[in-house]
This record gives sequence, structure tokens and C-alpha cells, in this order.
Amino acid sequence: MESLLVAQGASRADFRHVLDEATGRYPYYFNIYFAAYQYYQPQWYGSDGDIDALARYMVQKTSARDGKADYFRFYWDAASCNCREHLAPADLPTMRAAMDDLAQRYPVDRTYIHIVQMACMLGDADDAKRYFARVTINEAAYWREADWDECRALVGSSPLPFPQPTS
Repeated sequence: MESLLVAQGASRADFRHVLDEATGRYPYYFNIYFAAYQYYQPQWYGSDGDIDALARYMVQKTSARDGKADYFRFYWDAASCNCREHLAPADLPTMRAAMDDLAQRYPVDRTYIHIVQMACMLGDADDAKRYFARVTINEAAYWREADWDECRALVGSSPLPFPQPTS
């Protein structure tokens, strides 16, 4: 329905009504928020401020279970196209709290790797270092080689060779 409303050029009030109804029924169905992201992008009907407001709206709806972790999830999905400009509205202190909540709830390598990648995309060397230290696997499936090199350079350690897939 959200995609249809974007295509139809629905008013902000009409779109928000559908968003509120959907998240009222299914607050933990994250694709509702990820689909709403398109509507609020500047090239459609919103602004950077609207994008961050949507991320905070998601946190408000899901904080009982997830704390602030969904602020990270929202921006992780927004940046999934390797488009760093989609991270521009993100608030770094809120993102740090979100990364900590996510790591506390899911203390596994995959979580840490995603947090390191986000920290590197945001240019946050301190958090990249902190979470890189927790990673215990060298898994190529999670990295593009350019991202690996850039991230290793940001954390200030000598670049390790790009991890090779295991057979």
C-alpha cells in the first residue's frame, strides 16, 4: 500500500494515516518502515529531517522490545544500496546508542561486523575500533574488498589481507 501511495503522490496526511494504521497493528514488521522510507526521501515527498523523524518513529514503536536498536536497523536498510548519502540524516549519538543496544541484544560476530561497517560508513573510528575488537571471524561474505580496506584504514591498524571465502 505504501508503494502505491508513493506512486499516486498521496498527501502527507493520507500517507501518515496508512503508516500509523500499519505500525499500530504490526509495529515489529520492519518492512513497513523501510517502505515508508521511500516516501520521505527528498526526491519524493520528504526531506532529510523527515527521514530521521521516521527512524525515530520506528524506535518509538519498537523500543519496548528493541530499545534504540531499530535506529541502527533503519539506517542499515537505507544504506544497503552502498549509498552513504542515505546516512546523512543520522544522528551520531543516537546511532551509537542504537549500536550498543543492538550489540547487547545480539552479541554475535555478524552483529559486530554490521556495526563496524556502519561506523566506518559514518567515519566513526572509535566505534569501528571498539566493535572490530569483538569480531572473532574473518568472513569474506560480509565485506566488499574496498569497504574492508577503507575500514581497516579508518581504525588505524595495518590492513589485513581481505578475508578469503572458505570452501
